[in-house]
Amino acid sequence: MILALSFLAAEPGHSVYTGRHPRTGKMTLQLIRDGRTVRGTLLFGKDGVCRDLYGTVRGDSILIHYPQTGRFIQKAQGLKGTWADETAPLHLRLRRDRKSGYSLVILQDTTFLYPGSEESPYMHYSGLATVFPGLNPQRETGADPSMNVFLDSRSYFAEQASRYASDYAALREASPLPPDGRSFFHYYEDQVDILYHDRTYLSLRHRKTSFSGGAHPNTTRRHAVLNLRTGRMLGFEDLFTENAEHVIKALLDNAREKTYPDEILFSSDYHVSRDFYVTKRGVVFQYDPYEIAPYYIGSIEIFLPYRALRSVLR
Repeated sequence: MILALSFLAAEPGHSVYTGRHPRTGKMTLQLIRDGRTVRGTLLFGKDGVCRDLYGTVRGDSILIHYPQTGRFIQKAQGLKGTWADETAPLHLRLRRDRKSGYSLVILQDTTFLYPGSEESPYMHYSGLATVFPGLNPQRETGADPSMNVFLDSRSYFAEQASRYASDYAALREASPLPPDGRSFFHYYEDQVDILYHDRTYLSLRHRKTSFSGGAHPNTTRRHAVLNLRTGRMLGFEDLFTENAEHVIKALLDNAREKTYPDEILFSSDYHVSRDFYVTKRGVVFQYDPYEIAPYYIGSIEIFLPYRALRSVLR
């Protein structure tokens, strides 16, 4: 079994666009273009929560799927097109932000279980990270090793791909003959996106998707908030006061009930998540599938504005 790691350059890479939505205010669209596909994030000013989106490239236009459909024509200075809103189509113009200076690190790796068979199932790994130039954040001794994906994406991706390939090779001993069909097909994806940044803070998201058999893939998310002035990665205790948890839990309950009622939770006595990111307007607390609610609910994100958190912010 041969493990071939290939780091690729993406063209045109990472683009950031800004504009205004008539009802939600400022919107920031970050797109990563890779061939004929587009993926990225959308940040609305109204609630500060960052949404994932994807799209396809068709000629000189981009068809964005989220969940309404928008078709935009690509111009050197930005995007111009029609966004299909719930009530009526909106004609929007998004300006290209040329000051972002982001770059991409991409790794793709495929390992075949039975290299000599055309029907061999395979393990595919892909890693994609958006890198902020000149960023070399400090970390505390004994910090979570999973945070390495934010500190050195290239090394993290290579280590993950090698580990998965090694685990996959072990399947050959358990099944010396090629199986019927592709029941051993596995895939793993790591993606790091920049959700928000200003002169002081940079919010990053690591989304990890894995499938190694079963009813469905599993997806987890981890976020990092970096102080660009000090180079430090911020934890819960850096942002909030010592006795903040009780106050934040009450605020989370009030905000959550509007979208996620008690009936869908495993228990109303859930914890205050230590996984969060900051935006211009507030803090978003995130819970993975299965963490406080069933898988079909997906990732739960609850936004709390700074004005509500004022008494517990440092």
